[in-house]
Amino acid sequence: MPVTVFKDAPSDEVAPGVTRSRLEPGGKDGPGGIVRDSDQPGGCTWTQMWFLGRPEDSWRMMLPDIRMAPNQLWPLHWHDCWTAVVVLDGSVLMGDWWMKRGDVLIAAPGVEYGLLLNGPKGCELLEIFARDILSPGGYG
Repeated sequence: MPVTVFKDAPSDEVAPGVTRSRLEPGGKDGPGGIVRDSDQPGGCTWTQMWFLGRPEDSWRMMLPDIRMAPNQLWPLHWHDCWTAVVVLDGSVLMGDWWMKRGDVLIAAPGVEYGLLLNGPKGCELLEIFARDILSPGGYG
């Protein structure tokens, strides 16, 4: 029987208290092409947050699914927990490395990474935080 986790997001209860949800379709262009078709100055960014664990768990992970417009620039930044960046679609320049689908970057807590420049066709990535309460970090 389907369980609603996010409004209109496809999900299934696979066991009592365990829900499996799926990423929205659209890849780097976003669901329904929202990122590709936006006329927002600087380009649109679409994000949906996913969590592993319950809100009361001190170890709960956060997995934002981030879809970003072509040629968008993100500054050097850090997070206060272990962070993994996984490119799912498109490309992104991370420092001096053009990351493509399947590439993974691991950053230790407090270590700055970036400057990020989205590729000419945009980018979809997961920025996985080992502990959601330590994810805010800051900008250099």
